[in-house]
Amino acid sequence: MKDLKKKTLTGLGWSSAGNLVGQAMQFVVSIILARLLMPEDFGLMAMVLVFTSLAQVFMNFGFGSALIQDKNAAQEDFSTIFYLNVAIGIVLFIITFLISDLVAQFYETEIISKILRILSVTFIISSFGIIPNIILTKEIDFNKVVKVDITANFLSGLVAIILAYLDYGVYSLVAQSIMASLLRTTFIFFASRWTPSLVFEVASVKKYLNFSSNILFINIISKTLDEMDTILIGKFYPAASLGIFNRAKTLRKYPLQIIGGGINKVMYPSLAKIQDDDERLVKYYSALIHILSFLVIPVMFTLVIIAEPLILLILTEKWIEVVPIFQILCLVGFMISIGGINSNIFLTKGKSRFLLKFETVKRILFSLIILASLRFGLKGMATAIALATTLSFLANLHFPGKLIGFKFYRQLKIISFYLVIAIFSSSVALLYQFRLNEMNLLFQILIPSIQILIFYVFLVYFFKLKGFVLIMENLILPTIKKLELKKS
Repeated sequence: MKDLKKKTLTGLGWSSAGNLVGQAMQFVVSIILARLLMPEDFGLMAMVLVFTSLAQVFMNFGFGSALIQDKNAAQEDFSTIFYLNVAIGIVLFIITFLISDLVAQFYETEIISKILRILSVTFIISSFGIIPNIILTKEIDFNKVVKVDITANFLSGLVAIILAYLDYGVYSLVAQSIMASLLRTTFIFFASRWTPSLVFEVASVKKYLNFSSNILFINIISKTLDEMDTILIGKFYPAASLGIFNRAKTLRKYPLQIIGGGINKVMYPSLAKIQDDDERLVKYYSALIHILSFLVIPVMFTLVIIAEPLILLILTEKWIEVVPIFQILCLVGFMISIGGINSNIFLTKGKSRFLLKFETVKRILFSLIILASLRFGLKGMATAIALATTLSFLANLHFPGKLIGFKFYRQLKIISFYLVIAIFSSSVALLYQFRLNEMNLLFQILIPSIQILIFYVFLVYFFKLKGFVLIMENLILPTIKKLELKKS
């Protein structure tokens, strides 16, 4: 148990640090690109990425989760799935190349066909890196994964910036995607020090097929319905409108990925090792909800308050339409981060079939709500997404928690404490915001942020909420001790 805790905390440290550096770097790159490119360029890329990201789901086929969940996965299992992934990658490349004209016709935008054909090569490239990445994930060896991600993202981002500066437009984003795939696959393959054996066992495929097929359908449904807003806006609105909406979603994504992304990467392989002990699972998830609530909720509410000066400072006036959409999406941002971890309970307990049904019903309802909002413009769609996210969040608390005896009201009670404190802290900052209108944009961002931080941390400490204690005991204090030991 101590070894698992040490491995998990180490993995969590590396994964969180990697997310922080990686997302911060991607954020800087995206800001530079947003200044160099037009909303239309991002809109065109968003249309294409809907289809490429859906195709990427087929690449793994759900075998990754199955291999992580299987405590006894052997070399022949990994090798067999490796060759299967490569074969799927080649098939996806051919299919995507052939249907590119149909996709362009759907969007009524001719250039989409050319972009999609160029990007289809990433299916073959990335197929070689899936199993090496799974092996490192299964071993909770996020040190190597983090270094690979940061290096690949930095170099591919640099290429995109140079091309954007040279007026290559949307093709600078295309080049970024291809370079990121190529570099990450190359680096992860060497970092894993794994080579496939010359073996293909049909029995290995059959062994994981039942579990993985459920995961595949879950991922297909999730990805398709998650991108329903992008598909609909791309179809019925100009590319520039999709660029605006996509930029709002992307900006919200960065803090969620920095905070929650690292935790999610580590938790599934860690919890898979204690899948038969419900008491420990409840303890782990309770701690996770405390930590995520403590970190994510105040960040999201702070972004709502400082949205306008933030957008004007980093993206300039041409992206001002992002502000109201960004604010609406941030209001429910914490629900994505907190509710998302509960889906891991189904996978941890091997309940992939139930997860398939759960996600199918939830995502269909989600899509219907978004579809009904289509005629109300971008703000209307953002509001509909916020409503659907709230309903999805409540379902994510109830059903997975029921599986391990972690009652709905207990989870909601934990989250509510942090939510009330964040709302109060943000309201105090909002009362003073009108006095800052004549100030520099940077001060309009910093002053409310500092006000919220001070009020929030003080109140959380005053009420002795567990999230603050957990972070202090497991992260901040051990780090300080290590630094003191190094000095001595």
